[in-house]
Amino acid sequence: MEALWQHSFLDRIKKRLLYFRILRTRPGVTMGLRIPFDWVTLCAVLSICLPGCLAGCAAGGKSTPKEYERGVERSAVLYDGAGQLMCTDKVVALREGRTTQSTTVGNLKVGQKVKTGFSKNGWSAVFCPQETELREDRALGYVPSQLLTPAAQKVWGQIKYLHVETKIRAGRGADTRILGRLPAGQAVKVDFLEKNWYAVFDVQETVRSEENALGYVFAPLLRDGPLPH
Repeated sequence: MEALWQHSFLDRIKKRLLYFRILRTRPGVTMGLRIPFDWVTLCAVLSICLPGCLAGCAAGGKSTPKEYERGVERSAVLYDGAGQLMCTDKVVALREGRTTQSTTVGNLKVGQKVKTGFSKNGWSAVFCPQETELREDRALGYVPSQLLTPAAQKVWGQIKYLHVETKIRAGRGADTRILGRLPAGQAVKVDFLEKNWYAVFDVQETVRSEENALGYVFAPLLRDGPLPH
């Protein structure tokens, strides 16, 4: 019965609207002409429009729960270029929050690649490289932003050559422990020059970190070109 009642009122509204359109388009008829109207039509209009208006006012213009959840999910995903691959040149503690007082939840290894985002107060959230939705609740933890560098970093270090057999030291000084020896003619990658001592690396090393160094060599013993034949 309710469906039939609504249908009949809708039919009456359509007829009234049609009649109004005829009056507007008929030649010689002005807009000041009185249009037939009755309370039945008014009740029909109110019964259809009023409930929707009241519901909108009660909601205060807010989205439904499902629409709100979808909006939050979309806004939580980063589309602004964040999420680039980064790495560190030393072991870095992963924190539960953006402070050194937060609980340690793991460590980033030297050269370990991670995605980053949600940078705030000098800290960045880090994610697995395979992560496709960078939502903060999916982060592995937080690390100081200054310790992160782009994984696709430019070429670092220099290639130097030894013209004589040379000792590799554990530190920058002739009184430090001997770790090994490099033969004459050996090529090495060098970096981190301090106090006239270089940290030396295998020429294939890709991670710029002193932790990956073979040791230290006195800088004057290294040459720019290979040993002449």
